Amino acid sequence: MQIVRLLLLSALFLAISAKSVKADEWENNLKAKATQQFQTGLRAEQAGDLNQALEWYRKAMSNYPSFKEVHYKAGLAAARLGMNDEAMLEFRQALNLDNNYVQARNDYALFLQHNKNDEEGAMQQWKQCKQINPKYPFPYYFTGLVLHRRGDLD
Repeated sequence: MQIVRLLLLSALFLAISAKSVKADEWENNLKAKATQQFQTGLRAEQAGDLNQALEWYRKAMSNYPSFKEVHYKAGLAAARLGMNDEAMLEFRQALNLDNNYVQARNDYALFLQHNKNDEEGAMQQWKQCKQINPKYPFPYYFTGLVLHRRGDLD
C-alpha cells in the first residue's frame, strides 16, 4: 500500500514539475515574442512612424504586460501623437512596474509639464528622480528651468 502511495505521489510530483516547465517555456516564448515586437516598434519609431511604433508596442504589451520599457516607450509615442490619456496610462504603468525607473519618471514629469500643464506634478516627479538617483542630471536641469522661469533664483 505504501509503495502504491509513493508511486502516486511521484507521478503527481512529475506531473506538476512538467506543468511548471511548460509554464516557464510558455512565459519565455511570450517574452521573446514581446521583445521582437518591441524591437520592431523601436525601428518604426526610428524611421519616424510613431503610429506604427505604437501598434508594435501595444502588441508587445499584450504578450508580456510586465515589460516596463514597452510601457515607457508607448507613453512617449502616445504623447508625441497627442494621445495624452493613453500616454498618461502608459507612463504610470511603467512606474507601477518599477517605481525607481528614473528615465520614465523624468519623461513623465516632462509630459506633465508640457502636455498637461501640471508644473507642480512635474516638480514632484523630478524631486522623486533626485531621491532615487542623485547623480541623474536631468531633473536638476529641468527643475532649474522651472525655478528660473518663476524668478526663484535662490
